[in-house]
Amino acid sequence: MEKRLSAFTLAEVLITLAIIGIVAAITIPSLIQKHQVRATVTQLKKMHSVLNNALRLSVVQHGEINTWGLSLAGDKEYPEDTPQEEIDAQREKQAFMMHRISENLKVIDQCEDVETGCGLLQKRYTLDGQEYGNWATRIVLADGSMIRGATVISADCTQVYGESKILQNVCGQIFVDINGIKEPNTQGKDVFLFVYSKDGSVTPMGTRDAKGYNGFNEYCKRNNGHHITNGYSCTAWVIENENMDYLHCDDLSWDGKHKCSDN
Repeated sequence: MEKRLSAFTLAEVLITLAIIGIVAAITIPSLIQKHQVRATVTQLKKMHSVLNNALRLSVVQHGEINTWGLSLAGDKEYPEDTPQEEIDAQREKQAFMMHRISENLKVIDQCEDVETGCGLLQKRYTLDGQEYGNWATRIVLADGSMIRGATVISADCTQVYGESKILQNVCGQIFVDINGIKEPNTQGKDVFLFVYSKDGSVTPMGTRDAKGYNGFNEYCKRNNGHHITNGYSCTAWVIENENMDYLHCDDLSWDGKHKCSDN
């Protein structure tokens, strides 16, 4: 008896491979994007918890933050006739706040040089792609994430950022970079902001009741295009809604759509 062997022709194999390639080209980018978003959400939630625990412990150790003698100096530029001693004193006070943040964290490197970032300055971008200034490297954590800086908005911690009690006594802001030196170094993509209050509580920027440039609806827009703080207020959205859909549609809001796919 004759045995008949069946097999695919070369044309059939090529057609099958072409179909697989097309399906892969359509689905793989989406899968990668979803994985990246999940990783961002996880890392940002972890950073929130770590910072909150660290600063609350510092308050237990040293008293409420409004008693720490903070300075509003920040990274500002000083007039040419400003005595160097005054500049150094102001920057020392800023470095003091960074020390208080880091003393209860797992730190592998810390830089106190405000201007140079200890040789590691990187371009800084808003959510809509505006380039302005540089990100310095201040604190490198054990997992590779960074604290890019901490500003003092109110030395006596009386700044009001929103309607909730926790936003009635804000002292300043903390800038974190969840993937360290890797790009894109962009607000709302890998750089996120938190505010810290006098009791040591750390709150993500852009909460539901936040107002002004701390509000999601105003300053988490992919096409905002007019303000260097665009992207500051995406943090709470990522943590609470576990998505970054603001990168893909413009009609999201705390009171309306929480995903681009919502009706």
